Amino acid sequence: AVLLTHGHFDHIGGVAYLLERYNPQVCISKDEMQLLNDNMLNGATIHHMSVNEVKVDVELSDGDVLKLGDNEIKFITTPGHTAGSGCYIVGEWLFSGDTLFCMSIGRTDFPTSNHQQMLRSLQKLKALEGEYVVYPGHDRFSMLSAEKIYNPYMK
Repeated sequence: AVLLTHGHFDHIGGVAYLLERYNPQVCISKDEMQLLNDNMLNGATIHHMSVNEVKVDVELSDGDVLKLGDNEIKFITTPGHTAGSGCYIVGEWLFSGDTLFCMSIGRTDFPTSNHQQMLRSLQKLKALEGEYVVYPGHDRFSMLSAEKIYNPYMK
């Protein structure tokens, strides 16, 4: 399966190749569908690029759980970077896309972005109990406990 955290071109650009080569299921938030095939909204056009059409098999809602092999993957909505941004929790791993970075957050100045929604989403992540290794869509990984203490956007 391809688990998309949001629909920006740099996160969906390889989906067509993966579909052609492996034919996986593609999953993304139901609130993110508008970005997938609109090169203006997904940012491809401003970078003089285009993204091939993305066909989605599973439109996710907050709290949905996917079964992949022996793994349960929980999807949580975290709007802010985009209207339909989301994160995936697999065991002790949190795949945060462009919602939460190591000591930072994703930008909120794109079409469908909203800074106030982002701050609410960060509080949602802060409320998660337990320890998680945070794997963002860019840069290095972190620990959720460290982000709760030191990330200025989570205070």
